[in-house]
Amino acid sequence: NKITDMPMFVKLMTVLVAVLILLCLSPVHLIEPAWFTCMAMFACAMMFERHHLGTYLQFVEWDTLLFFALLFVLVESLSELGVIRLLGDGIVAFIEVFPESSRMPMAIIIILWVSSIGSAFLESLPYTTTIVYVLIDMQRKTIPGV
Repeated sequence: NKITDMPMFVKLMTVLVAVLILLCLSPVHLIEPAWFTCMAMFACAMMFERHHLGTYLQFVEWDTLLFFALLFVLVESLSELGVIRLLGDGIVAFIEVFPESSRMPMAIIIILWVSSIGSAFLESLPYTTTIVYVLIDMQRKTIPGV
């Protein structure tokens, strides 16, 4: 589609570039990246319809946003309780049972089996979010042969 409103396009691209720069600088200023995307959404909505912001908020899928918010709260709670570390320690202990020469293939097989069994009981997104933290925790431990 052809761009018909060039001044509005320039404004939107300015907001996009500003958000990308702020996201790249996130480790420097330590502000949560979600704030920039929310601010950009409000800025763009104000550029289009200054007095009708409520109409844009009606189209937001609040149930999806709430799902993701609660998902990350759940995973962080599991991390704070030590469940993720316990699961990672169990997997690492099981991998260390094998001889050092066969640890890498066995680690891959074990992680695949744990993933298969875990995703059978949990939906894919919550499980994936959880297993990523388990794998990061396992990476911090030094396992010879893996």
